[in-house]
Amino acid sequence: MTKIVLVSADSSKFGTGMIGGIFPSAHLRNAEIVLNDINNAPADHTISMTHKFMKAHYLEQTLHVENDLRLALQGADFALISIEDWMPQYIFQRS
Repeated sequence: MTKIVLVSADSSKFGTGMIGGIFPSAHLRNAEIVLNDINNAPADHTISMTHKFMKAHYLEQTLHVENDLRLALQGADFALISIEDWMPQYIFQRS
């Protein structure tokens, strides 16, 4: 089984976008997908939405949240990282 860790996956855009890219792949049909972020609430929301989609489409991947990065990365085949670029926007909006 392939294990894919999405680091900083609380973003519904990044998390759901990346997961949506995994679902159609025949090679990743039985993948374990782990969302990792220090903020539980958005990651839990992403998990909730995604589980509903998975159930409706009979998808076989497993999906869960792990807040401890070291635990999330144990045995991972792939790690995808998202870093939000918010600072320049914040600075320019305040000017």
